[in-house]
Amino acid sequence: METSLAANSAPRNKKYSVSDFAAMRYRLAGTRGGHRPGIGEEAVPAETDKRLLLLDEADNVLVARSRIAAGEDIAVEGNTVRLAAPLAIGHKIARRPIGAGEKIVKYGAPIGSATAAIAPGAHVHVHNVKSDYTPTYHLVGAEAEGR
Repeated sequence: METSLAANSAPRNKKYSVSDFAAMRYRLAGTRGGHRPGIGEEAVPAETDKRLLLLDEADNVLVARSRIAAGEDIAVEGNTVRLAAPLAIGHKIARRPIGAGEKIVKYGAPIGSATAAIAPGAHVHVHNVKSDYTPTYHLVGAEAEGR
């Protein structure tokens, strides 16, 4: 497994993002016999709007496959929710209630922490999520450069 990663990866001193690790995880899932939905396959829990995508069963967020207008009623795991604001492609909504301080999980991995309680169907973005990675990355980079 390390051989295939080394052959396809950048130099060891490259700084990787959370998205890089998630992509590697999904590439490797196929080599371990794991399955993830492909194009055209269903990746949405039952009774959830088809414009939303569940990337990993452990996720507490769903990702918008297309733009969804404010005021639209959408199904989120059997519950109807009215969007308070438009949802852009690739943006996240809560799959279930998320408590303040709870980890936001996307790709099956934590990507940040909720700064306030988030209701099912609510937009999950910078206004209610604190990255657990970005501030540390910037601080480490600044220290290395002597700032």
